[in-house]
Amino acid sequence: MLQANVTIAHLRYGREKCLSCKNPIQCLPKKEYFTELITKYYHLLSGDHVNSSFNPFENFRWKDIDHLAYKEDGSLFKGVTRQVLFDGSDDIKCQLRYFEVAPGGHTTLECHDHVHVVMVIRGEGDVLLGDHLQHVKQFDVVEIGSRTWHQFQATGKQPLGFLCLVSSNRDRPHRPDPDEKQQLLDNPSISDFLRF
Repeated sequence: MLQANVTIAHLRYGREKCLSCKNPIQCLPKKEYFTELITKYYHLLSGDHVNSSFNPFENFRWKDIDHLAYKEDGSLFKGVTRQVLFDGSDDIKCQLRYFEVAPGGHTTLECHDHVHVVMVIRGEGDVLLGDHLQHVKQFDVVEIGSRTWHQFQATGKQPLGFLCLVSSNRDRPHRPDPDEKQQLLDNPSISDFLRF
């Protein structure tokens, strides 16, 4: 089974070790993301950056941001929408998106070479990370490593909403082929969770 280093944190910013489990912190975006973010916000604060924008937030919608289908490639998912909040610039080459999964809904089961980081900001649910399940709730941070099977499901009474930070330059997701699908189904700890 394809796996990578995946971890979860609950607001662990600025700490060397998790406050609850004492594990080394590896759950935040890669150093490059932070460097680019810090650089961008330094320019904003210093007045050097002229292409600024503001999108007010209300009820998990952002003004002037399109409310889109989760995917347009025919992948299997249920009750998921997407908003692209930031689509990269010359200063910072990343994309920040907000995904919302309706109660009982799920994202596509997939993996890819790129790493991405998710922060839950609404509701709760479960996420497949490689070969195990993890419950997530508001303000949990999840790093999904390269080539790690993952899928989110909303298990609460309200939608599961999360911000997702990815590089602007990234590969396309990979869906399980028949052999990979069978390998995933052979794992009794995750087989009932999977949605193909």
